[in-house]
Amino acid sequence: MGPVIVPVAPPLHRRLMGTGALSGGGAAAASCRFAVKKGGAVARSRMMHMERTLGFATRFLNEVRDDIGQAALGGSDTPPRIRSVHEAAGHATPEFRTLNIPMPDGIGGASPEILSGAIARFAAAKKPDRLLLALEAQMDGSSVLIAEARDRAGTRMFWVQPFAVQGTRVVWGDPLDGGWRDPGEEEMILDASFKGRDIPDDVLIAVRKTPRLEPAISAR
Repeated sequence: MGPVIVPVAPPLHRRLMGTGALSGGGAAAASCRFAVKKGGAVARSRMMHMERTLGFATRFLNEVRDDIGQAALGGSDTPPRIRSVHEAAGHATPEFRTLNIPMPDGIGGASPEILSGAIARFAAAKKPDRLLLALEAQMDGSSVLIAEARDRAGTRMFWVQPFAVQGTRVVWGDPLDGGWRDPGEEEMILDASFKGRDIPDDVLIAVRKTPRLEPAISAR
């Protein structure tokens, strides 16, 4: 099975392909570029959720990056992977479920619509509070790691990072545009999983901050 081939909208494609070449400095530290208006209980609650989602996404990204690197050295690729995060009321420890999305042989790659539909069906059954996605893709002949993060508070962010096998090591380029960023009006693969499920503003204000404990991994 070859890597997923991800066609993207022209504005995003130009932004992704118009950045610098690979460097040998390894993976850059995760960063986040978002503008959130100051003031207001809703804005503060959204910021809290965004920071928490970013923490989950960064840990997930590190795991996937290691797996992709090992697979690339062995001459293989990895299937798209999702992680759902469920935070039940009264429980300080979230529940996680991590799944690979199998891609049939011989289809020549999968479109974002196919991935989005498959993940949305999973989300409809499990109703996660957060979803994280990572996939290996080919863009204009270059290998990239694409990651997305979405939550019910409206957090939307994605990450693109080039990589290449050079001899006996995998060289990771700097993440494009500095790391995690807001896609703006561009649709993400994970958006379909949260249609009609975003938390209303009045509920966001009432949500209490979940204690920042190191989560235990458990499948639902």
